[in-house]
Amino acid sequence: TSHLQGQDDTTMILPNSHLISGRVSNWTHNDKKVRFTVSVGVAYGTDPEVVKELMLLAAREHRAVLDKPKPFVRFTDFGDSALLFDLCFWSYQLMLIENVTSDLRFRINALLKEKNIQIPFPQRDIWIRRTPEGPEN
Repeated sequence: TSHLQGQDDTTMILPNSHLISGRVSNWTHNDKKVRFTVSVGVAYGTDPEVVKELMLLAAREHRAVLDKPKPFVRFTDFGDSALLFDLCFWSYQLMLIENVTSDLRFRINALLKEKNIQIPFPQRDIWIRRTPEGPEN
């Protein structure tokens, strides 16, 4: 059998036959760095360039985020309630990446708050239309 260490400090015991006959994903086979993503949505009307700069600042400040390849921000979509962005970055911290992404979310939130940029919650408009009252109503 082979023992695989998971991100949550668990150990999986796999029969070697699974490794020989099945499909195996290895995030760090050719290179020890791995790309990760942190997503955020901001209120409509926010300047996307400001959001991009703040997200990149958070990445530059974190010691576990690699300078090369350079982190980048994607404007991924116009969501129902928000403009959606992804911060893409590389790190060697495969096993501790949840701590790194958490740190980045805390910092991005603080930077957005400093600039009075809101992270919206889903909202819906309800339209109530009156119909002429008739005998069938």
